[in-house]
Amino acid sequence: MLEIFFQILGGWVYSHLSEYSIHRWILHKAGKKRGHLFSFHFHSHHFSARKNAMFDPSYDHLRWDAHGKELASLLFLAIVHSPLVMIWPWSYGTILFSITSYYLIHRRAHTKPEWGRVFLSWHYDHHMGPDQDKNWGVRTAWLDTLFRTREKYYGTRRERIEFQRRLIRTLNRQRRLR
Repeated sequence: MLEIFFQILGGWVYSHLSEYSIHRWILHKAGKKRGHLFSFHFHSHHFSARKNAMFDPSYDHLRWDAHGKELASLLFLAIVHSPLVMIWPWSYGTILFSITSYYLIHRRAHTKPEWGRVFLSWHYDHHMGPDQDKNWGVRTAWLDTLFRTREKYYGTRRERIEFQRRLIRTLNRQRRLR
């Protein structure tokens, strides 16, 4: 029973460390370079989220865009980790659960931006805050707190003012489209 507990704990910690590390050093550091394999993340996903106050329209369909490439990357991670099922099946199950929860939570944050702003405020801070090179955790902010990369934006005076400005711009844009 203790072995199962440690396999689950190890898979959980590993998945959060992987999420943080991949987001910080692969998707942002390497992915900021145009033409890089992962440049879709910063140049498409971040661009859309910033332009649309966290909403990313690529989640409305399944094409070979930021959303499709994210899904393919997650499937690749699941396959690469599959040998673990032979030695640490509970860790692998936890990693699969984490991959799935990451996708569902991240997708919801970008299809229901009002939910993401409140319930994933650290991820909202990552996209909408003044420094998009902070707040690397998507599902949780505990590693950002631990590594001192957490920079709060949601709920600050600056965020409230900028949120109102974006809201007014969005309403005006919708009126023009009618």
